[in-house]
Amino acid sequence: MRKYKYLLFIGIAILLHFKSIMMLGQVTYRDHMEMSQTLKDLQSKHSGITKLISLTKTQGGKDIWALEIGKVSSKNQPGLAILGGVDGSYISGPELSLRFAEELLSSSTTDSIRNLLDSVSFYIIPNVSPDASEQYFSDLKYTRNKNSRGTDDDRDGRLNEDPYEDLNSDGKITSLRIKDPKGTWITHPDDERVMIPADKKEGEKGQYILITEGFDNDLDKNFNEDGPGGIIFNKNLPYKFEHFKPGAGDYPVSEIETKAVLDFLYEKWNVFAVLTFGPSDNLSAPQQFNKSDAEKQVISSILESDATINSFISKKYNEISGEKSHPETRISNGGFMQWAYFHYGRLSFGTPAFYIPEIKVEPDTLESYKKKKEEFNPEVNFMRWADSTLQEEYFLDWTAIQHPDFPNHHVEVGGLYPYVRNNPPAGIMDSISRTHNEFIVWLSAQRPVIQIINIQTESIGKNLFRLDMDIYNQGYFPALSEIGINTRWVKKPKISLTLDNGQDIISGHPIQLLDKLDGDSGHHISWLIREKGTVKVEAGAPQMGIQVIEVELK
Repeated sequence: MRKYKYLLFIGIAILLHFKSIMMLGQVTYRDHMEMSQTLKDLQSKHSGITKLISLTKTQGGKDIWALEIGKVSSKNQPGLAILGGVDGSYISGPELSLRFAEELLSSSTTDSIRNLLDSVSFYIIPNVSPDASEQYFSDLKYTRNKNSRGTDDDRDGRLNEDPYEDLNSDGKITSLRIKDPKGTWITHPDDERVMIPADKKEGEKGQYILITEGFDNDLDKNFNEDGPGGIIFNKNLPYKFEHFKPGAGDYPVSEIETKAVLDFLYEKWNVFAVLTFGPSDNLSAPQQFNKSDAEKQVISSILESDATINSFISKKYNEISGEKSHPETRISNGGFMQWAYFHYGRLSFGTPAFYIPEIKVEPDTLESYKKKKEEFNPEVNFMRWADSTLQEEYFLDWTAIQHPDFPNHHVEVGGLYPYVRNNPPAGIMDSISRTHNEFIVWLSAQRPVIQIINIQTESIGKNLFRLDMDIYNQGYFPALSEIGINTRWVKKPKISLTLDNGQDIISGHPIQLLDKLDGDSGHHISWLIREKGTVKVEAGAPQMGIQVIEVELK
């Protein structure tokens, strides 16, 4: 494979950065069967603090597993939900979710983790798209993010009649480029392996037709537009659902996987935040508050105080992960991360966990003298990184083949291998897993935590007693996110006073709800009570815990 002169300038820095990573033993991603067995083994070994549930079975017959870790019987202990596989092509998400569960449970006898599990529950759903991600382990590998539902993607009344074909018998579906003046694609000036659309504004003329590898089986002049599957989990959620878009489904939450996951989470009142491994990303770069979008009837911007929290969490994420490239925030319409925020009302964070650093060309290299300065191209950047870093094959050099649908044309098969753009090589998963496990533990420590403080009693005569206290949130996260206040789905902190026999409340209410309780803030409350005795105060909410105290009035 052709190497470039600029590698001499950038190779040393990149190789040093990945030196310790690449020396790790080569491991592989785990398929659904291996993941299922690992989850069952974890539950068996740690039965006192785990509960394994199959939320449903997909149309492909695979379980959607949910592993609960912590005081499983407690519904009033703050919970963090972690999901992988929202996009089946991001196979690292299920692996990272499972690895977090493994490390958490293997460390559960240490004081710090035992104390953590005494106060936080974790709801881990490693893979919500097993039908899609299983394609990675198939004899025919192609990037897939759809489930196994048969769909008529080209609206011709037939299902799955135009799938991919492996024309060069290498077990991978890549691309075809066909030399044709009617084409709209050209090679990138910085890397002839990469194809880009011709820019007519710059006077560029197309030279190639670019399609995926296969035949036009149904003779409709389209290629591979109606293969096996399905519906994409990350397009099937109700927030900004895109009607009539391929992969979105006939209506929101049309799929058994989507409904099962949402039903499970809607019953978990104690979830204070959600972390998603997938394409949506507001951790390497936070979402920005937009006043006009926030004031629309259908809110489409993160709200201001939540944006402040997102910014702080993002900064810490980058510190822990070592991420420095700061790509743009990525959001998917109909996606899970957005649903978890705008509809579920929880602070919602997402990350692909794997970022390709921007590889800059040194000034004295050949590319810097080219007449036209090209804009940043992610695929060219990936190729520069991969040429210097990856030890395994990731690109199929363009190779001439004969194609019956294009007689008398020069046809080549080639391009990036499936999955390589979105997923780290298995050999560096150890490093990525360690940093993200550290981040998740830190994130859980930011939970809202109820505390009743500054308790004071005072006898004011005539058998009357004043009871004062502060309801304090000692965590960084608020008891309710700003969007949670708007959705009215997250439970408000509740303060209830239970009296002894013969006692009466002269002033104050026996039950009070707080509209908000920000992190590191408190709410003062006071009652006037007639008669001596012991009163009980219960304060909190499922997502921040509940504290109960008894106070003697005498």
